[in-house]
Amino acid sequence: MSRRQVDSLIGQPDDETGYVTGKAFIPFSFGGDSYRTEAFDKGEGQPTYSRGSIGAEPNQLIKMEVNPAATGFSK
Repeated sequence: MSRRQVDSLIGQPDDETGYVTGKAFIPFSFGGDSYRTEAFDKGEGQPTYSRGSIGAEPNQLIKMEVNPAATGFSK
């Protein structure tokens, strides 16, 4: 599922953060998942998105942690 689809279902995130994964340091690696973005939605939870590889759609949902008590902000 793309980020646009998730945002249309649960709305824009209240906060977000990003980080580099270990795949970014592999020489001559042209695949995806070298950077991830975590969004924080109040009352919904925390979707995690990964950048796609070359030719793939960017910001694909790879994980969704559902938490109805979520504050909407990173720690």
